[in-house]
Amino acid sequence: MEQEQQIPIIQEKVIDTKKNITVFSIEGEDHTLGNLIRCQIERNKSVIFSGYQMPHPLHDLIEVRVQTIRCENPKSVFVDSIRTLEREANDLLSLFQIELERWNNKMRD
Repeated sequence: MEQEQQIPIIQEKVIDTKKNITVFSIEGEDHTLGNLIRCQIERNKSVIFSGYQMPHPLHDLIEVRVQTIRCENPKSVFVDSIRTLEREANDLLSLFQIELERWNNKMRD
C-alpha cells in the first residue's frame, strides 16, 4: 500500500556563525521525528550540541538546533543525518517486506 509522501518544509536559520549554531525548523512534524533526528545528529563526533523543541504543542513544528566544531558545517551534519535516517528506514522496510513475503508463503503452504 503506497502512501503519498509529503515533503516537509524545512527552514534554516543561522544563529551564530562564530559558534557554528544553526536552527532547522521543520513543519508538519512532531516529537517522533524531532527525537529521531536529534539522536542521529548526536552520533556525529563533530557535534557539540544538538536538541529539538516544539515551540507550541498545538502546531506540528519542530526546531532542531545544531552546534558543531569550527571545521564542520551544521547544515552538512543535518543533511547527512537525514540521509542516514532515510537509508535506515528503507533498509528496515526492505527487511520487513522480505519477512512478510516469507510469512505469506508459509501461510499458503
